[in-house]
Amino acid sequence: MKSNTVFSCALSLLFALVLVGCSIDEPIVVTPTVSVIGKTPKPSLTPTDIFYTPTVSLTLTPTPSPKEIRQVFLDVLNDNGGCRLPCVWGLTPGETTLDKRQTILAKIGKVSIPGFRTGVVDYNDEQHWGDWGIRNFFINGQNNTDITVSLLYFDDANVVEQIQLNAATSSNFEVVFGDSYYQYLLKYYSLSQILSNYGHPSSVLLAAWHYDPFLKADYEVFSLVVVYSDLGFLIEYISPSELIGDYIRGCPMEAKLNLWSWDPNNNLSLAEIVTRKRVDEGFTSRSMGYFKPVEEATSMTLDEFYQVFKDPNNVQCLETPGDLWPKP
Repeated sequence: MKSNTVFSCALSLLFALVLVGCSIDEPIVVTPTVSVIGKTPKPSLTPTDIFYTPTVSLTLTPTPSPKEIRQVFLDVLNDNGGCRLPCVWGLTPGETTLDKRQTILAKIGKVSIPGFRTGVVDYNDEQHWGDWGIRNFFINGQNNTDITVSLLYFDDANVVEQIQLNAATSSNFEVVFGDSYYQYLLKYYSLSQILSNYGHPSSVLLAAWHYDPFLKADYEVFSLVVVYSDLGFLIEYISPSELIGDYIRGCPMEAKLNLWSWDPNNNLSLAEIVTRKRVDEGFTSRSMGYFKPVEEATSMTLDEFYQVFKDPNNVQCLETPGDLWPKP
């Protein structure tokens, strides 16, 4: 009986050892801890929190048509480009930069259509006039005439230094005076308008030739020069002289014109101003000693001249004694 008990104990011990050995080889299973993460709430945008980034778009400036360029030119002539002399067509001597000048003149660029064409030339002439350029405008007038308007600009130190404006009518390469369409187009620069718009001039000079000793013109020159030195411009009105008895007559209402403008702060002499004249006719640095004040050349005072010729309906011409202008 005792032996059976011992056997039972031994058998139980052996079974326990088998169980322990099997449990050591079993893998350890780790049960993961699951944690729930709540969603982070998104911030809500109020109207003040919303920022709009503008979309950048390039706006292309359309190229003006030839007809539009022509109209811009006519508008500029009508009111001098909306500015007062010495500013000419938006160009102000001593102020307008070269870039600004290019921008302004680009509006009346090169074009050619029936009845209207333009020409553009820029120069670099260090020996004579330095940097300068010219814009020519040609308009068909009436009765087979052509009206030519030329704008010249002279540059210095990156600004426009001086401006010239010339205008005349021609037919078959000969100058025509008293053309009605010319007078209509250039009305702003007419003698009566200049006197009315700008008041009493600083001085008025006059010269009459029996014939032109400086350049054989197709006509004898009668030159009237109206000077506004305090403002910085002068205008010359050239008409044909007519010998009436002992007097020489000239009619500025029928004249072609030459205009100079400059910076009045430069205190230039008249000789310095007109040195760059393209055509050696009338008022030049060579001939200005031939000119006389209107008070000496006529029976009018400066104020009487102003009162008479500022009237747009005036048809009176100027007369000066012929013996004041001896033939050289």
